[in-house]
Amino acid sequence: MDTLSISSFLKDEQYFAEAPRAGTSGNGRIDKTGTCYHVMTRSWSKENIFYIDVASYRHNLMCNLCAKMGIVIFFSCTNPNHAHEVFLTPDWNTLSEMVRILNTNVSKFIRGTYENKVKKGKRLFEDTAYCAVKDIVYLFFLGKYIHDNPLYLKAAGKKIPHTCFWMFESERLKEPYRENAYTNLFGMTYTELYEIYKSRTKKEVLEFARNRFRDWTEEMNRRIFSNP
Repeated sequence: MDTLSISSFLKDEQYFAEAPRAGTSGNGRIDKTGTCYHVMTRSWSKENIFYIDVASYRHNLMCNLCAKMGIVIFFSCTNPNHAHEVFLTPDWNTLSEMVRILNTNVSKFIRGTYENKVKKGKRLFEDTAYCAVKDIVYLFFLGKYIHDNPLYLKAAGKKIPHTCFWMFESERLKEPYRENAYTNLFGMTYTELYEIYKSRTKKEVLEFARNRFRDWTEEMNRRIFSNP
């Protein structure tokens, strides 16, 4: 997968027409100067490999790795053939190392658990895509996109492998998700944020974010979302 805009990756041109561009682990065109990243992991040939147990293993391992490496998870969801996460990270190298360890171990888990479904030597993942998030409005709207991303499964009566919004709904946030990350950036609790995502359309959330952060300057965005 070559350098691409988030709009082409997410197939949502209406809302991501001016989104930042992503680079992948295979093409070396990644903006490595950020503190916040949208990471997208997609299965090879869009095959369904993130079963419920795989998604649970993956999320638990990701939480443990992030907690050890000082990375905060902001949003996450796992669908049968792809996953989205938004991380606050000390630097890109720390994040990329976490993702490398995560994908290596998830691959081993899938091969060991579903040996009869995975051909030996078959590639499981496409190159990981990284997008540096450097705008508060975009970050706020990105949470809505990730909230809605797996709802097609629910509409079809299928189970969602994983979504962080289960924790938001039950008010049982766990490390390395941190309540103060939402209050510090958005000025609202994660439960208040969840109510907005749950009750409003994408267009309404985008308008809400633009209005809420209308006084933000580029300097404020750089101070928060760019590493020196």
